[in-house]
Amino acid sequence: MFQFQLPFYSRRAPGPTHLGVLGASDRHRVCTLPSRSRCRHPNEYLHPHVLWKQAAVSIALPAWQEQPDAVLGMLVLGWRLLSSSEVSRLAFLFASSQCIIPAAEGPPQAVETSSRTLPAPRRKENEMRGGSRPRDCFDIYASGQQEDGIYSIFPTHYPSGFQVYCDMTTDGGGWTVFQRREDGSVNFFRGWEAYRDGFGKLTGEHWLGLARIHALTTQASYELRVDLEDFDNGTAFAHYGTFAVGLFSVDPEEDGYPVTIAAYSGTAGHALPRPLPHPEPVHNGMKFTTKDLDNDHSENNCAAFYHGAWWYRNCHTSNLNGQYLKGHHSSYADGIEWSSWTGWQYSLKFTEMKIRPVRDEN
Repeated sequence: MFQFQLPFYSRRAPGPTHLGVLGASDRHRVCTLPSRSRCRHPNEYLHPHVLWKQAAVSIALPAWQEQPDAVLGMLVLGWRLLSSSEVSRLAFLFASSQCIIPAAEGPPQAVETSSRTLPAPRRKENEMRGGSRPRDCFDIYASGQQEDGIYSIFPTHYPSGFQVYCDMTTDGGGWTVFQRREDGSVNFFRGWEAYRDGFGKLTGEHWLGLARIHALTTQASYELRVDLEDFDNGTAFAHYGTFAVGLFSVDPEEDGYPVTIAAYSGTAGHALPRPLPHPEPVHNGMKFTTKDLDNDHSENNCAAFYHGAWWYRNCHTSNLNGQYLKGHHSSYADGIEWSSWTGWQYSLKFTEMKIRPVRDEN
């Protein structure tokens, strides 16, 4: 059993935040972490990046190599994703008695969930067997509810929950959808707050929200599937074995909700931000850019220039939140583009981005 101190953080404002139970002069609280337990203050949830730090340190420091229980079983994507410099930094943080846990209060719920009159399945008011609550659509699928539709989920680090559209038929089912384009009925050229909180209708065009995507993809290891369709009814897909948003962030919004993505396969070609070359980590860390918040590497704001919002680098090979331009267009790269499949002057008819926890093949 060992002890270390915990500064508390809030997602709503960067930097340390005093909780109501702390005195005005208090900066830290001592937390005792016995083997096989989680360091948790009442009414607060352990942030996954604390576990990353503990896991990284457990490998970086020989003293921890004989204590596998302390890792807490939370090597979310594996040791291979951490560079030596990241390990050194995490080891220093632990040696300095720094462990970060944000307040449990989740981001606001803003996605409109009223459904249109469609031949879509009804919303499902779901509770899994034994009274447990599903963390994502795969939990719901595994419980025996296997119809496409809107369900309520409760991610580990977003206990208040929210509604999502579940694809229970594609490639084995259990997919949580976070983006869909299909008819141009929803304006996707929006600012930072809209993309953080989400917009649209879950049965139609929508963006689930970066805060929710972060909550989902930091509770386990997730894969991404991107389904595409053109106006000649041609289809393609891209699959990524690793996907997360804000995985290494203490304050994901302050960090720009950077994307972690790797392990492409599929028929559409690899058109999401490419991983940095060895010896950098597999995750590329590109931040999300909107027309009113420029986080890309270009001299210009890529979102404003290409009428979208994305994890742009300088600038893009895909632009799935671009304008709905209905096929071939004369403008350059400002439609719903997936360049490796249809180039930079063809705006797709349909796109859907969805995630599912990586399954143990054993």
